[in-house]
Amino acid sequence: MPCDEIGNDDRIARALGVGACTWIFGINKDKQPAEALKISDTVLIALLKGNNLDLKSMV
Repeated sequence: MPCDEIGNDDRIARALGVGACTWIFGINKDKQPAEALKISDTVLIALLKGNNLDLKSMV
């Protein structure tokens, strides 16, 4: 992500959107909701950690 062009809130929002899309994609691929959520949580956590983002920093 172009960190110098967008703020942390926008970067976190983008990561949350990817997590949500991952959950829906899992549901559409016949995963159980809990399994799809586990996968999407893993993706979200990886995005947050990989981009040094903290949900608590949102204002």
